[in-house]
Amino acid sequence: FAHVRRFVDRIDTVEDREIAAAVRWLYERAQIVAEPSGAATVAAAIRPTSNYAAPVVAIISGGNLGPDDLAKYTT
Repeated sequence: FAHVRRFVDRIDTVEDREIAAAVRWLYERAQIVAEPSGAATVAAAIRPTSNYAAPVVAIISGGNLGPDDLAKYTT
């Protein structure tokens, strides 16, 4: 907890629909296949109301998404 208090400036939450939109955005615009949990940081960064000072870094992790699951987000 002490590390969080020292190094974390803020914590944001995202809705499932925002994560789904981020998975789609990553696939269509960046040609990156990311599983939903790995796209959560991008979901926060691309939301219209995001208010982050530059530079912004979003760590994208996980490509554990099969073609059938990916199609749920991209069609």
